[in-house]
Formats: sequence, structure tokens, C-alpha cells
Amino acid sequence: MPKVLLILVTFLQRNMKGGNVMRRTSFILILSLSLTLSLFSSIQAAQDSPIKIGIVEDVTGYNADGGRAERDAGILCIEEWNKKGGINGQKIEYIFRDNGGDPTKSSTIAKEFVNLGVTGVLGATSTTVGLGENKVFTPAQIPYVMCSMSKKFWDLKGPDGKWYAFSAVGSEPVLAGGWIETLINHVPVHKKVVILHVNILWGKSLNDTMKKLIKTKYAAAGIEVIGSVECELRPTDLSKQVAEVKALNPDAVISVLFPDAYVAWFRACQLLDYHPPITAYWGLSESVYISVDPKLLYNLYGYGSFDGGKKIAVDTFDRLKKRFGYTPVSHWAAAWDAMDILLKGIKNAGTNGPAIRDWIATKSKGMDILSGNKNAVCRIEDGSPYYYSILYPENFAVVYVDKDGNKIWKD
Repeated sequence: MPKVLLILVTFLQRNMKGGNVMRRTSFILILSLSLTLSLFSSIQAAQDSPIKIGIVEDVTGYNADGGRAERDAGILCIEEWNKKGGINGQKIEYIFRDNGGDPTKSSTIAKEFVNLGVTGVLGATSTTVGLGENKVFTPAQIPYVMCSMSKKFWDLKGPDGKWYAFSAVGSEPVLAGGWIETLINHVPVHKKVVILHVNILWGKSLNDTMKKLIKTKYAAAGIEVIGSVECELRPTDLSKQVAEVKALNPDAVISVLFPDAYVAWFRACQLLDYHPPITAYWGLSESVYISVDPKLLYNLYGYGSFDGGKKIAVDTFDRLKKRFGYTPVSHWAAAWDAMDILLKGIKNAGTNGPAIRDWIATKSKGMDILSGNKNAVCRIEDGSPYYYSILYPENFAVVYVDKDGNKIWKD
């Protein structure tokens, strides 16, 4: 209780013993007025205090291009909300930390965010760092939206038995489906396939998932995985891996790589004059397209969440480039959607973590989004939380790079 009220209560107690009715009535009115003013003051203070949102991304680690794009899209989204008045009159304040691609560091940052009282978090440039963050946010019942996802995220539930992590790209089956659907719909010859992947959790998990999916769901398409080739996260030369793939003589290659590996792969292909059709997640290979001679990426079929044909997406992309002074890779689109949905959850459900979580999980369907081609958000099917159109990988936007380095949108 504020000090002034304590004084008034004490004064009232001393003077209520005796005295006339008018004096006692006056004291009661004064106390009632003070309590009312105190209540209004508390409400006003709550309205004036900003809503804190955490952003934790990998901007100096192995996925720095993606992390920077995600961070800046999240920031721009918050800034544009604030220009429109924030959330129900409250300004939004973001707190950013760089996890450097280090899972130990990311866990420490997550604990800091909990102590700072954040309402929600945008993060997890990769599964490697995201799992450590999720182990902190979920027990604390803090909604966690991200541009990464593994089925392992669903293994962890909060004290209420619910999951608090939502993905803007999808789990392994959906991501794998994106690669395979791109292969089926856009690569002329695709029957015999080799999977090229990095030797971290993300790459190994997708390698296993794609093998299972192709053997079961996509067997009717006549696709056969004739081999898998593994490479380092940041190789300087992949000539040995290119030669290994060439010896297998596939019709096409599915690549689960990070930017440095893509550079090494395409340079080795150029050196050996071997250019098999290769499918990739465009958000990762796009940073290679931007930083090197685009001709290097000849015969690349990239699928992703940014549709270069959607005016609303292109307009937001232009604002992002103008605001931050560089061309971000397409990770930005999924991060924008993730942040926008988190803020809409807060606007509709308040600042209570479980209430926001429930709104995202059950009320966010049908929202207009920038990325993907479907306006459906966060479907829950077979007990798993899927975040918008990633449930339909055949509807991702697809781009092709020709011999002259031209980027051609296939959808």
C-alpha cells in the first residue's frame, strides 16, 4: 500500500473513535477518493510501461545471414506496430541478444529474458540453439515463435501440459516435404536422388526424415534415394563430395546445407564441370546468390517462404531494405510473420503467457501472412503444432537459377 494511504488509514483509525458523523463521513470519503486515485494510478502505470519482447538470433555464428534477416524483420515489425499506437495503447519494447550460434550462450540469454519479464520471444535461427532456449521458455510459459523447428520441440511441455514453441517454417516432415515437392513439381528428372547434408542435428535429422518420407508417402512418384553424402558445416572444398555424388550418378540432388557449404559445393561443381539439378531451401542458398556470381548457382531449384510475386511481401521487403540498408535473405519473411502473429496474440489475449499461447494455437487461423501462398495460420493436426502454410509444402514459392544467373520464380 502506498505510504500516503497508510498515513490516511492510521489517521482515520485514530479519529473514528468518537467525533461527529460528518467528520467520520469526511474521512471515509477522503479514503475512498485516495483508493480510487491509487487504483487509477496503478492502471495508468501499467498502461504506460512498455510490453517487452525478446529477440535472440544468431547474427555472428554459422547462420549469421539468416539470423540478421530474422532480427531486423522482427524489429521492423515492432516499429511499425508502435507507429500505429502499439498494442492497445502500450508501446512495444524489444530486447535483442546475439546467441552466436552457441547453444550454451542461447540458454543463458533465455534465462536473462525470463528475469527481464519478457512477454514473448522471437528466436532460434537454428534448432541447435533453439532447443536450449525452449528448455527455458516453455517451463516459464513464455510463448516462443521461431524460424526453426524440430519434432524435439514438441517433446517439451509447460507445467500446464501444453507446448509453447511455434515454428514459422515447420518440423522435419514438413520441411522435407518442401524439398521433395519441389523435386517432383519442378525438376525435369528426379527418380534417382542423392541427399547432400551438413553433419549437424538439422542436416542429419532431415536426411533421415526424407528417406522415410520418400519410402512411404512418395513411393508412388517413383523416387529412390540411392545415397547420402555428408559434409562439414563450413567446408572450404567439397571436391571429394562432388566426386562421390557424381559416381552415384543421380538424376537430382537434395541439399540440406548452410551458406558456406553451398559456396564450396557450387565451386567444386564448376571446377569438375558437373551440374546436377539440386533442390535447396532458398533462404539459405539465397545468401550465396547475393554474395557471389549468381552464375555459380546454375541448376539450383530453391523453395522458400518468400514469394517474390506477392505485392504485399515485396513492399514490406522494400521497407526492410530501406530501413536497414542491405538486402536480407528470405528468412526475414517468416520472421516477420512470426513476430506479427505474436503481437496479434498479445493484442487479443493480453500479456498472460498461457492466454497468448492458447490464442496463437486456436485463434490465429485464416490470418493474412506475407510468406507462403496460403492464408492459414497454426493448424494443429495429429497432435502437432504447425505454423501456417508449412503444412502444405507444395505451396511454397520456388525459384530457379539458370545458366546466366537469372533468378526465375516458378510459382
